[in-house]
Amino acid sequence: LATLEDGEYEEVKAILADPGSYKADTDEKKRLWNALLKGKFIIEKEVDELEVLKMRNRVGRFKTDVLTLIIMPTLQCNFRCIYCYESFPNISMGRDIEEGVIKWVIEKTRSVQALYVGWFGGEPLLRFDVIERLSKEFNNLAEEREFRYSAGISTNGYLLDEYKISQLLTLGIRKVQITLDGPPEVHDRRRHLANGRGTFNKILENLKLLNKLAPQIEINLRVNFDATNINDIPRLLDILPEDLKDQVKIYFRHVYAHNRSWKDIQCKRLSNPAQWIAKLSNEAVKVKFKLNEKLTPQKGYCEADFWNYFIIGPDCSVAKIPYKAKGSEVQR
Repeated sequence: LATLEDGEYEEVKAILADPGSYKADTDEKKRLWNALLKGKFIIEKEVDELEVLKMRNRVGRFKTDVLTLIIMPTLQCNFRCIYCYESFPNISMGRDIEEGVIKWVIEKTRSVQALYVGWFGGEPLLRFDVIERLSKEFNNLAEEREFRYSAGISTNGYLLDEYKISQLLTLGIRKVQITLDGPPEVHDRRRHLANGRGTFNKILENLKLLNKLAPQIEINLRVNFDATNINDIPRLLDILPEDLKDQVKIYFRHVYAHNRSWKDIQCKRLSNPAQWIAKLSNEAVKVKFKLNEKLTPQKGYCEADFWNYFIIGPDCSVAKIPYKAKGSEVQR
């Protein structure tokens, strides 16, 4: 993105319209030309942008010096979100599976420079004991083999109490993702406990506690939307405390009906999700939120594209996408 001074717009417009014939014959024109060149708004004739993107894609997808794991300690969840694709089987990681995961990670990290773990579920905080034990093993392994270790967690936030918050940094967890789908009455209709009770107020309390006790941790706030709650999201932005906005990075994603009908998940599809993401992001910036959106070309369509990316289920399975984590590929 570029910010233009008054009077520069027409000149920049002329450069972009026909850069091949543009003559930068004054100091001011040369300054604008060089700034656009530096920002890659224009490129040198000998540069093939498509080939550069292909190279970045291939290098990014097939690099092996970083191992990324999504680990699911359990498939159980204390929530019953209306659009969730999970079926909540009573499967959690046992000690024998933990040992198998450790052996597998030892083998996979023989030549890496970094290991990143994302804790996922189900609701991973239901098995915080598994997270503690495995994290300690990963930290020890990273110290022994001198590679970088870091982690993040995707949680509904309901169980994020003072003890767990106090342990996050020690366990290497520096990013926490939590979801709010609107103001209290909207969120509670979409993301409630298994017994039907609301969750918004408890989550907000825990967010404030996290921000107070561990301000070093990056909080990513995800907001899921569709046609049934899109008009309520600006109210969510208005009611969140000002001090949270300094710590939180927000982003918006359209709900998807994974192998289910829209009627079944009680949501309605919007025709142009990207347009709505842009609009909501703009509204968030207006009220001083920071965005968690990547505006640069990505190295793959999603994490499943990457060679050294795996999801480990609580049943000893390995997959590329969470709801396909079935099988038995991790050696015990």
